[in-house]
Amino acid sequence: MNSRYKSICLFACGLTLLCGGLAPSPVRAQNPIETNVEPVWRPVPDMLMLNARIALHAPEHPLLLGKSNELALEIKGTALPDELVISQCEIVSGIETPWIEDGYQQVQLERHPDGHTYVNFVPVRPGHLELNINASFSDGAFGQATVQVDVIAGEPPLKLQIDQFNQASTKMTFDLSEKWRTQRIFVGATYAGLEHPIPLAQKDVTFEVTTPRGKSPIQFDPATGTVDALRIGRALITAKYQGLEQKLCVLVNENADAVGVQKIKHITGVACENDPRDVGVPAGFREQCGA
Repeated sequence: MNSRYKSICLFACGLTLLCGGLAPSPVRAQNPIETNVEPVWRPVPDMLMLNARIALHAPEHPLLLGKSNELALEIKGTALPDELVISQCEIVSGIETPWIEDGYQQVQLERHPDGHTYVNFVPVRPGHLELNINASFSDGAFGQATVQVDVIAGEPPLKLQIDQFNQASTKMTFDLSEKWRTQRIFVGATYAGLEHPIPLAQKDVTFEVTTPRGKSPIQFDPATGTVDALRIGRALITAKYQGLEQKLCVLVNENADAVGVQKIKHITGVACENDPRDVGVPAGFREQCGA
């Protein structure tokens, strides 16, 4: 091979390498990097509370306890809420109390023929309440609104219930030790349309204490519902409210072992044992306390 042919071959190879190095690769050609293009700003949904999206309007009249009530709810904007939840709390002497445990309700947005929107919900306490509604929207945002309302009972209660340790009681047992000497009772009223009894203020309930004979075995404070055991014996506490009444049999024993036996009888609903020492027991005492 002469020198001229070698020179031509070398030149051709060098040109091929040079052109190949300058040619864009297929990957870069399909995915060009645009360094001079400004980024496009896209709005991100606001995940914070947007109180301006909804508004609750106070009703002109008191709402009815345990009944479905209409509450005007204004939706601002075109987006509709996916979910609506109402919570309730009592306002006592101008102070908000904790949210009522059974007062949370998921409600549906309704619309009148004239276009006005509303929700239906059931108040679970009488008196002055604050309602809080939380709304979630399809764009990821949330809304919140509150309103204060008055609630009245349109019908009298169905029955009364005396609670001890958060359960209904018809009999209570004590002994004269420090552990079981003092206990408290609470009175609740059951209304139509409500699953659980409503706690009543002690001042709204009338109490009577009856004993079969002699000195009372207990000291009862109707203002607080506190029962203090004084001596061995039995007593009957009667709670009265709006024409209804509920009786509670109170037994004071000497020692804790006797209390344990009586507590089992109370839980299983077995009546109190007869006491032959009781003479001339008042009316109603025998039926409730077994004397």
